[in-house]
Amino acid sequence: MERIAADPATVLGEAGLRLWHMEWEFETGDRADVVLKDRFDRFVAVEVEVDCDASERIGPLQCMKYRAMLSYYFDRPLEEVRCILAAHSIHSGVAQRCAQHAIQTSAVPRVTSFMIGIRNSAPPFEMCCGQTEANHWHFRRGVRI
Repeated sequence: MERIAADPATVLGEAGLRLWHMEWEFETGDRADVVLKDRFDRFVAVEVEVDCDASERIGPLQCMKYRAMLSYYFDRPLEEVRCILAAHSIHSGVAQRCAQHAIQTSAVPRVTSFMIGIRNSAPPFEMCCGQTEANHWHFRRGVRI
């Protein structure tokens, strides 16, 4: 989730995406993982899952729910609110079904051992900004989903 929030355009492969809010809570108690704005200033609800196998239903349903809730809350036509299901892997059947319901999908690559090696060779972050390494790392290097 932090990787997407830190650099949505790169991670999701769409120019113009920018963070609007992370873990945005609705009055119902529901919480959207990431809410973005696109280059046309439309809301984009992002539901983040680790992996989506053939039986995945929760992620797509969450996407649909958040799209509808953002539409109602901000009085925007449903067509002006987008949603994306993001995961390391998404079963092709789930992706096809999502497409039928106007849910975009995005496979976000896992962190590689090369990226971990870069992290381990980096200087201590406490020296450059005062944040802990864990907090600084995910926003500066973007290794978490």
